[in-house]
Amino acid sequence: MARVARSRVIAATPQEIWRVAGDVRRLKRWWPHVTRVEIDDRERFTEVLRTQRGRHLRADFTLIEVRPEAGWRAAQELGTGPFAGVLSSHEKAIELAPEEGSGTRVTIIIDRRMRGRARLGGLFARRAAARQAQAALDALAVAVDAAA
Repeated sequence: MARVARSRVIAATPQEIWRVAGDVRRLKRWWPHVTRVEIDDRERFTEVLRTQRGRHLRADFTLIEVRPEAGWRAAQELGTGPFAGVLSSHEKAIELAPEEGSGTRVTIIIDRRMRGRARLGGLFARRAAARQAQAALDALAVAVDAAA
């Protein structure tokens, strides 16, 4: 199991951050490796990811929870896609909490449960999830600043 949470204070209001982070169509601006987002309906979306080798993979997600200006949580639909052999479940979430003074504490949570032999690489999966969460936080701060 690889569950990580990374936080950062961004010098913006929850409303300003929500304008960028609350719209999954804008994930390509701040979530690592996402090149495009396709909206299926109000609760389902597909991320088109680009691998380091240049291949494109599709990852289907369902929004489980949306709290305007406070956060959202999404679960990946693994089915028989390219991630099904490695993951038994995958969820990601973003939480926004106002900080005293000026700013908002943004927390990104990634929870991946590995399947089969992939469970042996738990430490590597945890490190990869931590890097992804930190990269997403850093890119979100830049995207929010650019949108202001």
